[in-house]
Formats: sequence, structure tokens, C-alpha cells
Amino acid sequence: MRIYKNGDIVDIKDTGTVQKGMPHKCYHGKTRRVYNVTRHAVGIIVNKQVKGKILAKRINVRIEHIKHSKSRDSFLKR
Repeated sequence: MRIYKNGDIVDIKDTGTVQKGMPHKCYHGKTRRVYNVTRHAVGIIVNKQVKGKILAKRINVRIEHIKHSKSRDSFLKR
């Protein structure tokens, strides 16, 4: 189990074996930042398009459905 902190970049990946705390299908595959950490879940800020506007939404996702993103690691290696 990895530790998540505020400001971490994570990938949202649904795990079908655990239905509790699963994000909606429109958020699957998104890479976003963590803004809140609890014991079993993580708060993530994601952008969603609603009728021509892009809204910053805050969703809570259980840690089974996220993983640390490798995009930041490749940026730091350069």
C-alpha cells in the first residue's frame, strides 16, 4: 500500500473487484492532483465538461481505484 499526500499526481483506474468508492466511468484514465487524504479514500480535483463549460469537480475515490502517476517521474528525469 502506497502513501498518498496532498499535491500528488495520480491516475484514476477502476478496479472491478471492489465496487465501493468507485468513480464514474467518465473519470476513468484521468490523471489529476490529490487535494484531500483520509484513511480509506482520496479527494481528487478533476475537470468535467458540462454544456460547453469546464467545471473543476472534487470527487472522493477509494485508494483501490487510483495509483501514482509515472508522468511526474519522467518529467523529473529530464
